[in-house]
Formats: sequence, C-alpha cells, structure tokens
Amino acid sequence: MKQVIQIRCKNNKKSQKVEIGSTLFDIFSAFDLKMTHGPVSARVNNKVEGMHYRVYNSKDVEFLDMTSSSGSRAYTRTLFFVLCKAVQDIYPATDV
Repeated sequence: MKQVIQIRCKNNKKSQKVEIGSTLFDIFSAFDLKMTHGPVSARVNNKVEGMHYRVYNSKDVEFLDMTSSSGSRAYTRTLFFVLCKAVQDIYPATDV
C-alpha cells in the first residue's frame, strides 16, 4: 500500500490525497487546474518553490503563473540564466 499525504490547494480551495514524494508538477496535474499560462512555481506553506520540489508532508499549496509577482520574478530569473548560458556558449571568453 502506498503512503499518501493531504495537499490543500489554495487556487480552488480543495484538498486531495497524493503519494509521498510527488513533485509539485504531479500535484498540479492531479488537481486539474485550468491556468492560461500554466504554473511557473508554487507557494508551499508560504514559501515559493520550483515545480520540481518534492512534497513529503501534508502542505498548503498555491500554484503561481506569470501574472503573479512571484511567478513573474521566477520566469524573469529563468530567462536571465538561459541568456547567460547562450552568451557563454557563443562567446566563451565573455562574462555576463
């Protein structure tokens, strides 16, 4: 028998049981939320985490998209790192 935990989603005010060790992306899929831009990150017990974050205890989760300030910052930070990697690959002697 698989162990499960209780996740309370603040987006739709519903609770659901998921397997221990599920990622936030798995949990987002389980709740079947309709977000126009999709989730960028999630606020887990009021702390922003990436979608790869694994959950091992019961938590309150709020999924964030680009329209929220935290989601916008996470998206901008990701684009910056992609830009840095591209510049480093094309111009190895350059610092960004």
